[in-house]
Amino acid sequence: METHLLICHGKSSGRGSTVHDSIIEASPFTTLIKQTFTDLQLPRGIGGNIKLYQRRDNPDEFDLCFYSNVDSKAYSVGGTYSAPDIAVFERTDFEDFAQTEGLLRRRLQEFARRLVNGELEPAHYE
Repeated sequence: METHLLICHGKSSGRGSTVHDSIIEASPFTTLIKQTFTDLQLPRGIGGNIKLYQRRDNPDEFDLCFYSNVDSKAYSVGGTYSAPDIAVFERTDFEDFAQTEGLLRRRLQEFARRLVNGELEPAHYE
């Protein structure tokens, strides 16, 4: 899967709209996110980008989501999908990655499993 990890804020989710946050960008957790989805083998017909949205109402929370760039049985082109029960991360997850690495790794693996199986839910961001 071609993975682009974009850190986005609010409505600025298009190309060139990445928010530069040196703590997030330099975190080993960010590296793990990139590795997890770059190496992920997707079923034929599923493609898109992984995005990390910084919440407008709380800039210390981030939503991991999948932005589909092709139509498939589970995902529509242009749609954004997530798993809110496991894909909301806090700034401390990036700052103190070593403390919770195992849990964060399992959450990413579960997100990837749901992505591959077409089980992510439509996400709505302002």
